[in-house]
Amino acid sequence: MEIITDQKYLEKLTQHFGVAIGNFDGFHLGHQKLLENFVNSCKKQGILSVVMSFEPHPSIYLGNISSDYLLNSKENKKKQLESVGVDILLELPFDDEIRELSAKEFIKEYLLSNNNISYLHLGHDFKLGKGKEDAFNLIENIKKDVKVHKEEPFKLNNEIVSSTKIREYLKKNLSLANKMLGAPYRLEGVVVSGKGIGKKKLYPTANIKIDEIRKIPSLGVYITKTIIEGESYESVTNIGLNPTISDGNKLTIESYLLFTVGNFYEKFAQVEFLEKIRDEKKFDSIELLRTQISKDVEKSKNYFRKKSSIKLALIGRDIQHSKSQVVYEKLLQRAVDYDLLDYESQSEIPSAENLLEKYDGISITAPYKTHFEKYAQNSYSMVNTLYRKDQGVMATNTDAIAVEKIITEYLAMGKNSFIILGDGSMSKLLTQILKKKNLKFMVLSRKEKNLDQIDQKIKDNLNNLVVVNTCSRTYTYTGLKNLAYEFWDMNYGLEKHSEYFKNTGVTYTDGSELLELQAKYALNYWNLN
Repeated sequence: MEIITDQKYLEKLTQHFGVAIGNFDGFHLGHQKLLENFVNSCKKQGILSVVMSFEPHPSIYLGNISSDYLLNSKENKKKQLESVGVDILLELPFDDEIRELSAKEFIKEYLLSNNNISYLHLGHDFKLGKGKEDAFNLIENIKKDVKVHKEEPFKLNNEIVSSTKIREYLKKNLSLANKMLGAPYRLEGVVVSGKGIGKKKLYPTANIKIDEIRKIPSLGVYITKTIIEGESYESVTNIGLNPTISDGNKLTIESYLLFTVGNFYEKFAQVEFLEKIRDEKKFDSIELLRTQISKDVEKSKNYFRKKSSIKLALIGRDIQHSKSQVVYEKLLQRAVDYDLLDYESQSEIPSAENLLEKYDGISITAPYKTHFEKYAQNSYSMVNTLYRKDQGVMATNTDAIAVEKIITEYLAMGKNSFIILGDGSMSKLLTQILKKKNLKFMVLSRKEKNLDQIDQKIKDNLNNLVVVNTCSRTYTYTGLKNLAYEFWDMNYGLEKHSEYFKNTGVTYTDGSELLELQAKYALNYWNLN
């Protein structure tokens, strides 16, 4: 699409052409229908399609409007016009000279000055000239050989779609505004530095500087998508004056990216407004505001999770504590639809084939790991991941791959002696790996009735020792903590353990690294990374 600003361009055009006139602010459903019909009609006639628009918008020029008006940016409007196949965008500079022209004068000077014009396509409410005259009949009377088409009004729920209506609904009904636009309302600008309050006390946000002339939705909190340098991030956005933490009256637009951390300062961002959560409110304290923001964030995450195209599941008992979903979302930087599945007995578990028709990937915890052993593709006694390959079902143990990597890291540190706490599935897996590597280890557990030996075993094997806790989350470790050794807890988020080892000679590591490694390998098997 060519973009022309020469006022005399149409006079010099040597090809036959048709013209559609309008500012097409917002590029709503009515605009889209009109322009699609216009372009198609021009193609059928074998003529160029020319859209004539004005810069600046006449309402801004005439009404001295300086803020909160335009539904679209100039750049985005050009892309939208090009997307429907317009050949030429003619941007006429709207000034006092054009302002003072009557409809008849404008038609003769700007539209009908070239005999190659053969078609005009006008909106149902098209008005022209300083008197805002109905120009439809006027054009036909001036030049009989120019075909003039008047587009029927486009209605949604028996209401005519218009930019004026959309501006109104952006303040009171975002859903209806978006339906009229045919897409989420969008604002854009550069990410700028804010006051730093969100980073220090609340949630770190991208503060986006918006052109003041753009129409701003009503103050409040919104579920959004924020597009930065072509990458789309699920987000929650606040439009407001920040009354709880600021006495000023400066409007800010701040997006918190739900599953992404990064520095986006001075980068160009676009915000798509999907759904309004609540109006802006002044809270009595920062703590109350923080609590409300946490609720807003969780509501936004759940919104995207329900709509996610990635569907995963975890099968097992006592899995409500699982952080796997959070880890997958961190790695993928997007929401994941995630189900926790438990069954009264193994006989109730659907077949792997049926499960993988519904889910992109399946993780398995105790006691169901042996249920899917027939699909195993590794040498370990249990599997924890199901996936498709060449239309068939396969299974592996991504825990094993992750555990082997961590043990390799310990070996690189000179740690080659292991005490394993517990006798469950992870203990058995670790035992297999250590045997394969010919490493020194022992197992202490309630079942073996030797947990009371832990202090002496630590003293006897202190040199290059790693104590590995594979026990359930309810187990409380009470071993020596005044000696220097590594303690690897395969559980995660157990504050009682991390607190227990504070200011001691023990180096404590929880299971977060193991969980994240396992998730990375699982995503690789599921072809989701």
